[in-house]
Amino acid sequence: MNRFCDYTNKIVVRFSSPVSIVRCPACEKDRSVPASTAKLYPHTYCKGCAKIVDISGQRYGRLTVIGYDKKVENSWGNRHHWLCECDCGNISSRDGASMRQGANLTCGSCDEAIIETLADDFAGGVPGEVWVDVAGYAGRYMVSNLGRVRSLTRRTTGATGKSQTTAGRLLSVRQDGQTGYPTVYLYSGGKKKNVSVHRIVAEAFCEMRDGATHVNHKNFDKTDNRAENLEWVTPRENTNHAFDAGRLPPPPCPKGEAHHNAKLTRAAVLHIRRGVESVAALADIYGVSKNTVRRAANGDTWSHV
Repeated sequence: MNRFCDYTNKIVVRFSSPVSIVRCPACEKDRSVPASTAKLYPHTYCKGCAKIVDISGQRYGRLTVIGYDKKVENSWGNRHHWLCECDCGNISSRDGASMRQGANLTCGSCDEAIIETLADDFAGGVPGEVWVDVAGYAGRYMVSNLGRVRSLTRRTTGATGKSQTTAGRLLSVRQDGQTGYPTVYLYSGGKKKNVSVHRIVAEAFCEMRDGATHVNHKNFDKTDNRAENLEWVTPRENTNHAFDAGRLPPPPCPKGEAHHNAKLTRAAVLHIRRGVESVAALADIYGVSKNTVRRAANGDTWSHV
């Protein structure tokens, strides 16, 4: 029996028992489902479209979402596009995931100065926050004294090959699995580089000294990348800072001739322990006190020899 009806926004192309044909309202593909499912349960989308987040009526930058448009398959997988009306009056199809992440905030035809203003608003406008170019990525990325990183407005080529203007956005921060430091990916010349946030903040806002190659977190919090919490230090200063705070075990005490107070050598100790000369004679030979000779001979010192 062929008929066209609607159960809870589900388009049923053919309703029959035990299997019915249901059309997905997103991709408009037909699929087979049990008749009970087609009639009773409000599953409106196929598996490929089941995770669509309805953003109808939401506003992103200068765009107001009108409704769902289509699913686009590209190298990133399935991307769901939405029809959006821009404040300038243009209606365009935009990637929903990109809009939610702060990109594609206009129809693509608006003036870039307006888009840059939108990007500034999206970046937060936190009182006291200062943005400067990331060293080596001027005109592409900026970093703030609060430890945030953002991309700048740029012209890009979309999946369809069309050129479009993409507004700058805050970059997602990931934690390095080995060091635990927050990092971001920066792109330039088609190459991707994973950089530590604390280093690019220090390069932009902290004064560097000769020999200072490490960036130290003053409060030991690796995720606190505010410029006021960072400082350039030498490797030794970095280790001493952690040691003084009890975050590193004490270094092993040097033994034998490596000790700064050593008055004898390994060869001298072996000579003393042979017991050929008297204690007084040995003290004169090596220019040490008799007590030093006795302690070395008895193993009170140089016990590792």
